[in-house]
Amino acid sequence: EEMQILFRNLCEECGLKGRILLGKEGLNGGVSGKIEDIEMFKKELHQNQVFSDLTFREQETKENSYLKLVVRVRDEVVVLGKPVDMSNKAEYVSPEELKEWLDGDDEIILLDTRNEYEYEIGRFKGAKVLPIDNFKELPYAVEKLNQIKNKKIVTYCTGGIRCEKATAYMKSVGFTNLFQLKGGIIDFVNKFPGQNFEGSLFVFDDRLVADTGSNKKLSKCK
Repeated sequence: EEMQILFRNLCEECGLKGRILLGKEGLNGGVSGKIEDIEMFKKELHQNQVFSDLTFREQETKENSYLKLVVRVRDEVVVLGKPVDMSNKAEYVSPEELKEWLDGDDEIILLDTRNEYEYEIGRFKGAKVLPIDNFKELPYAVEKLNQIKNKKIVTYCTGGIRCEKATAYMKSVGFTNLFQLKGGIIDFVNKFPGQNFEGSLFVFDDRLVADTGSNKKLSKCK
């Protein structure tokens, strides 16, 4: 609750709008505003020891991507409905490393841990969908992946948040060669626009979709 007040006050001081979720497992959210105000927000947070290693996924927009400010406390920031040891999450692979793997001869399975409607709008070429309609369905979908349990798997999601929890759970049920894309799709397409990722990116703000540099349109967001 103290953090809730801190974030609300800081966003108001910086003139930002957005949606921030706080919980014992961490925090996740998005804010939008003028570049100089975002930089002030980041600077103030990094001066707080609790948030000194907080990371950001950034995209430029012409208009504010949120209509209001919402800061909420939740039992789970990413709702799975099962206890998970977050210290057991998979090793990170950087966008640069993944690019090398995708362009090379590495035999990997790309696993999309997002909802199926997000996958249909845009995805990495050749990626496997679980499929799920919400994150709480992940444990049941994972049960059907026994045939690839020991193969080299790279999970990905929008900004990397869901993969933290997804890989921690997957490792707990026996997946042995598991990685997660650091920074998610956002960081990858920022560095390699129009490469390896096809279609648009579903985002959880008023834009609904974001450009990835891809010329290929896969599905229309409804």
